[in-house]
Parts: sequence; structure tokens; C-alpha cells
Amino acid sequence: MSIAPISADASAVPSSGPHAVSSWGDISDALESALAACGAQGELAAELFHAECLCLAGVATMADDLALSLPDPADALSQVHDTILAADPDGVFVSDFSITLGPAEVAIEATITSEAVLSALDIAAAQQQVHFSGSGSSGLTLSAGQPDDDADDDIPTLPRLTLRRFALAMGTVLGLGAVTAVAIAPATDLPPPSIRMVVEQVALAAPSALADDPALPLPRVSQSEVVNRGETASSLLSRLGANDPELIKFIGSDRVGKRLLQLQPGRTVTAEIDDVGVVHRLQYRHGNIEIDGRPPMRVTIVREGGRLVATEQAVAVDRGIEARAAEIHSTLFAATDAAGIPDSVATRAADILSNSIDLRKDLRRGARLRVVYETLREADSLDLPVPGRVLAIEIESGNIRHEAVWFEHDDGRGAYYNFAGQSLVRSFLREPIQYTRITSGFSGARLHPLFQDVRAHTGTDFAAPVGTRVRSVADGVVDFAGYNGGYGRTVIVSHPGKITTLYAHLNAFGDGVTKGARITQGQVIGTVGMTGWTTGPHLHYEFRVGGRHVDPMRAVLPEGRKLSMSERLRFTPLADTYREHMAQIGSASTTAQAKFE
Repeated sequence: MSIAPISADASAVPSSGPHAVSSWGDISDALESALAACGAQGELAAELFHAECLCLAGVATMADDLALSLPDPADALSQVHDTILAADPDGVFVSDFSITLGPAEVAIEATITSEAVLSALDIAAAQQQVHFSGSGSSGLTLSAGQPDDDADDDIPTLPRLTLRRFALAMGTVLGLGAVTAVAIAPATDLPPPSIRMVVEQVALAAPSALADDPALPLPRVSQSEVVNRGETASSLLSRLGANDPELIKFIGSDRVGKRLLQLQPGRTVTAEIDDVGVVHRLQYRHGNIEIDGRPPMRVTIVREGGRLVATEQAVAVDRGIEARAAEIHSTLFAATDAAGIPDSVATRAADILSNSIDLRKDLRRGARLRVVYETLREADSLDLPVPGRVLAIEIESGNIRHEAVWFEHDDGRGAYYNFAGQSLVRSFLREPIQYTRITSGFSGARLHPLFQDVRAHTGTDFAAPVGTRVRSVADGVVDFAGYNGGYGRTVIVSHPGKITTLYAHLNAFGDGVTKGARITQGQVIGTVGMTGWTTGPHLHYEFRVGGRHVDPMRAVLPEGRKLSMSERLRFTPLADTYREHMAQIGSASTTAQAKFE
């Protein structure tokens, strides 16, 4: 609030009680009113305002009588005012500011509850060339200008106020500024105005003690940041505004907390942080809702009773089902685009069918495709649903019909089978890239395109544009993800049966692809690039069995799992249900959407 102007006739102004000022934004108005009551404005306003700021900054703590003289009051007012606005633009850390008017003096009192504001005002005072010169034990003289060369030893460092806990309406915060009284005469031909300071010194409780005192909870702020590529837990917490070494140590040692050592770019981390930077609650969601329909997991770290506890649970997901149809006139993907079938569904459908049909040669014009797939969305989310697992596919080309149904085994894992219950998906995909050309096959001796000498080529090269997605050919665990000499950016994955696969010359790694990460068949582990020794963008792919290189295009790949008797009893009615759903989609030239159980 502002204080109403008072008569400019100083002799006519009686003494009055304090006038409260609610924020820094009201200080200028209050000072103008007070100075008008004392019969002075202009230079005295600047001197008074600057003197008040120096007092609030804690200058001359424990001093007795001080004399103030400023070289440029207007400049002092401008710089100190700018400093205040920069340090506390919203007036959050200033309270109990009051001005008491008398016939020839003005008394100012205020409380600052931010060490940062105090520090900023200390710096502003120093920039105004205010310094101390010794005057014995009875007090100090405060003056402006450059000190004499022979007086340097007498200039003490600007003292700082001791802070104490101070309760405000907004909660318990740290720190106490100076409670000061300032007496200033009007700017006439009188000597420079004198200032009398009274400073209260109190002890400050240790920040750790305050943070652990349940009776004095510190204000908390909720902060969220999106994970950047290459982000570490330490850099992320720093961007969140946290200063919590205990949490960093906990993340590195706790089994669940270690999830934050494998941050996925684009994910959001939210934390509740108090005024001293201690994290009281942190949440991070990892995993992709789109991959095989698996729900993402949410890691929550909370501070309970002075200790950190981490838990992990699946995020609730709302599931729907969509059915669409397409007629193929040129390519499979042109048809799925025209029918509004998501790219991820079309790609997965091609993977599933590739073991039973050559999609380049066997598809005829007019071939019909029907597909049923899940749609997934986090519960209570406003996000649009994303496509999940492909549940069933049927494709007709001439007199040939191929179908596939997703079936979950008794152990919770699943695979694709035709309506007769025969496995369609092998444990390994033949190629890690969709629809590309092989530029260099597996060979015991070939002319190296870069070094122009004859040497073995222990893998297969697939030409593709930079950025083309590279998929893991099977479930596995990442053994290596990093830069590997002439291979450039490389990922090595270990699979069951002592099989390892290598993907080299990558441009970038897939989300969450780090050493030790578990990945699934078809998961994107990187993108095509030309890092390392290469003459152009391509993927170098190697297939090893027991450490021995094998031609991946000729390797005998492990067969898919056969259904047990109990599983077949569950599979048969499921296949019949999807067969009926396929018939309900309608003619191949239309696109139908359905939701059913």
C-alpha cells in the first residue's frame, strides 16, 4: 500500500506512528510522502533512500554514531533501486517496513528475509564507493569517495548481519535483516545528515537442523523439467534447483533409485524442493507405452522420517481396441497411410507377416489388409491415445490368405500365431532395418572401400538414409552402447543361446539404450548414420554365436515357441473371436473403427 502525502511544511508536521509498507514497490511512494512532510525532496530523497538501503544491507553493524555524505545522491538512488528490483522484483522477502515521521526526522524500520537481497545491497553499497575509516572505539565515520592511500589498513570489510529464523504469514523462512532507526535532517545548509543505527544480533540455527525439524516445515515448491539427451541425474537435479548430495548418493546406491541413472530424453521429472534445496519428493516415469503394450513404470522417491525411500509401480493405462482395413494398390505402406493406420502398427504388421509372405513380391494389386490393434493412454490423461500392440492381422492376396493373432503364454510372455496355432514369429528377425538394400554382404575377403585392401567382412551392410530407425532383432540386454573406434557409435546386444548382435556406424542411440538396459524384439536401438570409418550412411550389422561371426542372412534362426496343451485350449476360442472381428470390419475399401472386448 502507499502512504498518502503529508503537508510539506516540516514545522507543521507532528510526530506520528509507523506507517506500514507492504512491499518494495511501495517504498518510493512512502519515502516521497515522508520527505514532503519534512519539507524536502530531490537530493534528500536520494540520500534518505540510499541511507535506508545501506542500513538494511547491514553496513556498519555494531557501529554507534555515523555521519553520511554521498557524492551523487541521484545516481545512488537509481543504482540501489535497480538492485532492489533485480534481487526481489516481487517484494517477497521484505516485510514490516515502516516509516515514522517527526517534525525534523524520519525513522525507518524494515525486515529482510533473504540473504540474497542482503548480499545484493552490500554489493550496491560497495559500488557507490562507500567505505569506513577508523575513529576509535566510540564509533565509525561513514563517508563517500576514494579512501586515502595511507588509510587502506583502516578500512574493515563490510560486515554482514547475523541471520535468524523469522516467521511470516507465508511460512517459516530463513534470515533476518537489520531493524534500523534513521534520523536525517532536511537538506539545507546544515551539515551532512547523521544516522543512528540499532542492529539486533541473534544466533542462526543450522540449515540442516531447520530442514529436519518437523515443527518448522520449510516452504516447498514443485518443479518440473524435461530430460535432455545425455542428461545425468546430477545435472537434472541442478536444473530443478535442488542442492541435495544425500539424494545423489541414494540414487547411486538404491536398486530402484538407480532408474534415474538411465534417464530417457523427453521424459518429465517432477520434484518438491524446499527453500534450502532439499528434495522431499521426486517422480520419474520410464518406459515406452507404445512398445508391445507394456505400461510405463513410475519411480517415486520420498523423504520419510529423515530417510529416503524409493518405490516403483506400473502407471495405470486405459486400453481401447481399433480395427481398420486397407486395400493395397501400390505398396503396403502407401495403403496403410491412406487408411489412417499408424506407422508403428504398419511396421509391426510387416514384421509379423514377413516370416510367412514376401511383402515385396507376393502382394498383388487389390490385396486386402485388416488389422486390429490396441490403443493406450495413461489413466486420467488428456493426451491422445497412442497405438500399442497389434492384436490380429489378416491379409488376402489372390487366393492366398495369411493371418496372425497375438497370444499370451502361461508365463506372461507372448507371440504371434496363425489361426491354426502355428508360430509365425521367430525368436530373431532376419533384418534390423525395414525395406533396404544390402550393399556389402558377409564375406571372408573383400576390397575395403575406404582402405583399398582385401580383408574379411564379418557382417552385412544395409544402405539407408541418415536417421533411418534400427531395430533390435530379438529380446536381449545391452552389453555396450558408445563410441567404438572405426565402428563409430555402436550398440552390442546379448541374447539367449550365447548369441550377440552388433549395430555400428549409428547416428544416435535409441531412448533408454544404455549398458545393462533390457530391450525387446523390434525396439528402436538407434538410427542409421556414418560415424567411424565409412564412405556413406549405412548400418553395419553383425551376428555372432558363441563369439564366432555368422552370416546373418543365412543363419538358422531359433524357431518360435509352440503352444502347450493348456495354452491351445485358451488359444482356440481367442482365434475364433478375432476371426469374427475381421469379418465385421467390412469391405477392404472402407476403414472401420470398433471397440469391443
